[in-house]
Amino acid sequence: MEPCSSVIYFEEDNKSYVIAGDECYSCDGIFYNVPNDYSADYRKNAEFIADAHNRNLIPLPYHDNKIILNYHRISENISRII
Repeated sequence: MEPCSSVIYFEEDNKSYVIAGDECYSCDGIFYNVPNDYSADYRKNAEFIADAHNRNLIPLPYHDNKIILNYHRISENISRII
């Protein structure tokens, strides 16, 4: 079976977001067009990162603490994005 992962694209208030799952572990990956070094398929990951970067998508990775710090915090571990 070929390795795969899921991402979710959505728009809100004229902004385009991507919930990146394991395709992107930090916002900087998309901001600076840097693929994951440890992905199951480096080529596919590089294509995803480049596409998200070129489309200026706002990354929402699960593993980046910047999400908690940069958005309205509801509780210690939850932030409101939209």
